[in-house]
Amino acid sequence: MGDRLELIKSSRKGQGEDGHSGMIGELRGYMFYFDRHSNNGERLYWNCMEKKSKKCKGRITTDLAFMVTKDDNNVHPNHIASAAKVEGVKAVAGMKRRAVEVMESTTAVVEKTRRDISVAAMAHLPSKQSSARYVRRWRLQALAAPRLPISAEELVIPEMYKTYARQHPSGRMSFLAEPFLRYDS
Repeated sequence: MGDRLELIKSSRKGQGEDGHSGMIGELRGYMFYFDRHSNNGERLYWNCMEKKSKKCKGRITTDLAFMVTKDDNNVHPNHIASAAKVEGVKAVAGMKRRAVEVMESTTAVVEKTRRDISVAAMAHLPSKQSSARYVRRWRLQALAAPRLPISAEELVIPEMYKTYARQHPSGRMSFLAEPFLRYDS
């Protein structure tokens, strides 16, 4: 005990009101998904990611700071720890973050992700074609334009569409965002 559960952002579940949905925890090469809060809200229960596929009964309990408080059920008789699988999941999470934040080509995002991981972890990544499809899908979701309003009262312009930010060609610094929409004509 005394270990800290390392969190990996995932799209496994939707974002719930608890803020822990969609998170994967990694501890000593095993991955866990958030299950539920305790009745008093002071503990978090996590189940092994292989619970359904390999019927693993591994389970840990953490406090709200993700410090492991109970891991006597952290027994995985049906599978072994895999650092390569953990690295693969982290690489996919990094690829998703990079796809949304950086405006590189789809191929550049996929190639950079595949180049920066070990050969063993590459076996746990989707194929290049699937990865490229995921990158395009993630970008469409992140940059989706708002729906068309029925009336002028319903028109809400998101902040990202109100300003225009220019970036230095070197990519090191960005200039201040200039207002794009100033007045209604």
